[in-house]
Amino acid sequence: AALSEIMPFHVVYRRMDNPVLEQQLYQRGARKFPIVPIHRKEIRRMLRKLGDRGVVTILPDQDFGLNRGVFVPFFGIATATITAIPQYAAQSGARVLLFSSWREGDGVVINIEPVLEHYPSGDDVADTRRWSDWLEAQVRQHPADYFWLHKRFKTQPPGEPDRYRRRAPAHD
Repeated sequence: AALSEIMPFHVVYRRMDNPVLEQQLYQRGARKFPIVPIHRKEIRRMLRKLGDRGVVTILPDQDFGLNRGVFVPFFGIATATITAIPQYAAQSGARVLLFSSWREGDGVVINIEPVLEHYPSGDDVADTRRWSDWLEAQVRQHPADYFWLHKRFKTQPPGEPDRYRRRAPAHD
């Protein structure tokens, strides 16, 4: 919300499965900035916005499975990570900036990095790992401000255990 006071932008995100939370998020967010839920039709609109030099924020650390991503390490775990950022940048010609925010006292600090140089490189895996490594470093600095509730490690490489499956307690 604080960033929207500096410049208008759109936020792209995956709709939540819980309709009550979705409505709450949408209503709160819509007061501060335009929200563009991820949908095939909306992606085209978002690319047009980028092509028109609009500002779009993508919250890329969501697990959409491998049909839209690749495995890259995140905290040492092979994590399904979307390749949308380098792909959208290549399609639209948009420049990519990474930003993070965290609480400090009664306020929020917003850290905006310089434009990524040589991005996209044409190697979606390397480009995805580049921003994922940056995100991990930000989370390590401010772990209390990361949204740990979503299932970031839901999609696993073949043969890996389900990290969210409840395991029966061990009996002696």
